[in-house]
Amino acid sequence: MKAQKGWSCFVFLLLHMTHVAWTQRFQVVAPSSAVLVHAGEDVTLPASLSPAISAQGFEVRWFRDAFYSPALLYQDFHIRPEHQIQAYNGRTELFPEELLNGNVSLRLQDVHVSDGGLYTCFVESVLWNEEVHITLNVEVLGGQPSISIRFTEDQQTRLECTSDKWGTTPDVTWRDMNGVDVTAESSVTEERDNNRFLRVSSFIFIKQEFNVFSCLMTSKMPKPDWHAGLTVYVFSPGVSGWSVVFWLLLLLYVAVPALLVFQWRRMRGLKARCESKVYSLSLCYLSKEIEKIKAPAFSQTIPKVLQRYHHEDLLKITEYFRPHLAYLIKAKMMNILESLVSKEILTNDEIVKVKEESEGTESVDSFIGEVMKKDRVVLMSLWEALAEQLERLQSPNLITLMEEVTEERKKLLKEIDTRNE
Repeated sequence: MKAQKGWSCFVFLLLHMTHVAWTQRFQVVAPSSAVLVHAGEDVTLPASLSPAISAQGFEVRWFRDAFYSPALLYQDFHIRPEHQIQAYNGRTELFPEELLNGNVSLRLQDVHVSDGGLYTCFVESVLWNEEVHITLNVEVLGGQPSISIRFTEDQQTRLECTSDKWGTTPDVTWRDMNGVDVTAESSVTEERDNNRFLRVSSFIFIKQEFNVFSCLMTSKMPKPDWHAGLTVYVFSPGVSGWSVVFWLLLLLYVAVPALLVFQWRRMRGLKARCESKVYSLSLCYLSKEIEKIKAPAFSQTIPKVLQRYHHEDLLKITEYFRPHLAYLIKAKMMNILESLVSKEILTNDEIVKVKEESEGTESVDSFIGEVMKKDRVVLMSLWEALAEQLERLQSPNLITLMEEVTEERKKLLKEIDTRNE
């Protein structure tokens, strides 16, 4: 009888431990795409637990190359700066109020070029641990490019366009005096200095004839207030050969000086027209850059802005603009669903189900409601997908909506609270 009772207690204890172990199992989820940031700005590397259980009693470790040299360590309910790499001292933090909801995102301030690379978020409970990887790309605008001329051993002439202190490789565009894109004929090389900045050089071979070339270097992730680097080079072959020809012609054809004068005037006029094209070409490129700067880029700014909203505030603005969002989702349903699949928010099977059920506005409204019930990462991914489609749709009312969300956060939340009251 005692043996049977002892066996029952053992089975009960085993079942209890198994239940505790399963209730503490979780995954650490983060976006699959890299996080982009400009040097000197603040950035959030998003990560959260699924299911959204509290992480207050867990260990949260953010590190790069070495597990025991973390950028941040949260342990025993406190941040442990004594275990932190010196380079990150005073620049990293978690969101303490969000740990209860499973938010283990890392906030990194005053981003340096050396901060770029792969990060690992490791979370451990008493009986379970998981990790996720996320890449941070840091962009820095390089210096004004300069063009120089070089001569190869086989007597070929090439132009070299060089610029220093880039964070990532820029786009390089070459054009001649007629505005023709000749970038395909060029090649690009790069080398990184001790401070991890890139020196970018582009080469192009040219013919021995008068021409005007421009070299344009632009960041692949431009900020609204960044200008591209443009430089122009006028190539004019030496005139010593023409002098020899002139004297030979003068000796052989003494009777035709008028023809030579006419030819000289013609060349002078050609040079004047080419110089005029130099200035026109510069103005044309600068005008295009200004247009790019003025164009809205909500898909770039909305992820950063949404990080400033608490989850509760993000739910408020979603509910407040719910009719407008339903209109945009209905108009661009497939594009938005495909974007959510690429972010690993939805599966292909879920896309088919949503598409079948989204014939009317009420179904779209129901879809928004389901997203609002999920965690912060899912809701932010929906807003990012909406911002991408808004740039293509160019609706004045919806653009005004995004401007209110990105530029008037405090005013908007105050207005929403007032209406709710």
